[in-house]
Amino acid sequence: MMLVKMYSHMSNNQRRLIDDAGFGGLLNCRCSQLFPDLCQWLLDCYDPESSELVLPGRGRIPITEAIVHRVMGIPRGSKLIKCEIDASASSSMQNEFGSTKGNQPKISELLNSLKMNKSANPKYLRTWALFAACSVITPTFSTKVSPRLFSAVVDSKKKSVNKIGAS
Repeated sequence: MMLVKMYSHMSNNQRRLIDDAGFGGLLNCRCSQLFPDLCQWLLDCYDPESSELVLPGRGRIPITEAIVHRVMGIPRGSKLIKCEIDASASSSMQNEFGSTKGNQPKISELLNSLKMNKSANPKYLRTWALFAACSVITPTFSTKVSPRLFSAVVDSKKKSVNKIGAS
């Protein structure tokens, strides 16, 4: 996984920044590759109506918010994160990454930005949160960052970092 490969480029201050934001559990992930056959089998076993993995001849495993929090270390709470397009948040993030209007940054550009940024600052946290979302939390086959994720990391009214992981 690209996220795990990023860890060797992170300083202790950057790790602390991510941990303080509530995502420290993702820093403990050591799985550097996914196995497509296993992933497909798990997807085939997943029952979205019951939110369970139904393992033939073995039983059921509920997939709840609490379980995902415990296994992946992803924050949970009552605050909903809206994945919707916010023009102001999109504009702010496009400016931050030097993208032109209508062009979203590539996930590889996030990776390069993270490797080059040696500071533990709000830009690093926003970039890391977007990278984690694109590579682990809400992955797609796209090579570009979805503009729907920008409003989750930018408070468009203040042009600042949302309190990531707040409940």
